Amino acid sequence: MILRPPVSIKSGTSSTEIGAVVLRNGEVAETFNTFADPGRPLDRNIVELTGINDSMVADAPTPDEAVRMFAEFAKGRVLIAHNAHKFDMRFMHIAAKRAGIELDNAYIDTLPMAQNLYPGLRNYKLDTINDHLEIEPFNHHRAVDDAMALAKISCKMLEDLAEKKIERLED
Repeated sequence: MILRPPVSIKSGTSSTEIGAVVLRNGEVAETFNTFADPGRPLDRNIVELTGINDSMVADAPTPDEAVRMFAEFAKGRVLIAHNAHKFDMRFMHIAAKRAGIELDNAYIDTLPMAQNLYPGLRNYKLDTINDHLEIEPFNHHRAVDDAMALAKISCKMLEDLAEKKIERLED
């Protein structure tokens, strides 16, 4: 999996969606995608940003159930996420604690990798890095689409690291 396990994960804005893809040999081998019904109407800004509406989450699992499903999917896998510490993994740890489970996966954060590999970008948002690496555009702000994009970005980053002879964490 790439967390983007490696699993590439992306938690949706406002706890409404979790998406992840599993990478094997640089190819997406599995996907995980679920909405979560927050139990209240979605904020208008969330609907405008993501395109997710109340009818899409109406029959979805609760946030606790969605996190438990994700934890089972990600069990034993290394996760890859962009801005993991401040966003995805922070959100997932809070949600897991609320659900009464522990999410203890090791994870790799691609934000500091991008900052070191590609100095001088105007910012290090996922879509900016995607554009810089000339990867096809994606449906930003949808969890599984973000995870797929991060999977492609991660593969390119690994190639770029290998070109620099950086093949171990210590390097």
